[in-house]
Amino acid sequence: GAEVQQLPPTGANGVIALGARRDGSWLAARPGGVIEHHHDGRVDLLLQGGLNVSAFQDRPNGFVFAREHGFVRQWVEGFGMCPSEVPLVGGNVLALVEWGAAVFVLQKHTSGGGAFAILRDAP
Repeated sequence: GAEVQQLPPTGANGVIALGARRDGSWLAARPGGVIEHHHDGRVDLLLQGGLNVSAFQDRPNGFVFAREHGFVRQWVEGFGMCPSEVPLVGGNVLALVEWGAAVFVLQKHTSGGGAFAILRDAP
């Protein structure tokens, strides 16, 4: 009973990860960059260069995203991109899921199994 709506490919060329924001904008990752598409048509380049993005998770004060090899970064409203990354033990991040006030992280562990982490905002 579901309906699929095909959207025009404008702006989707080369996109490797997507994320939705609470305000109606959406995030797109292309190799080496993060772009925010606002509901009013504006487009902002938030990050250029670096490792490819694999997952996004919207947060009340911005968003977090995972990059290749188990690195997580955060973008904060009114501040921008945090200068440091959080390296996680394990492999590439497969999913980021909001879990209360925290973010639950699923990683593909290098030994073939799964690895989990929980990210909490600093007090």
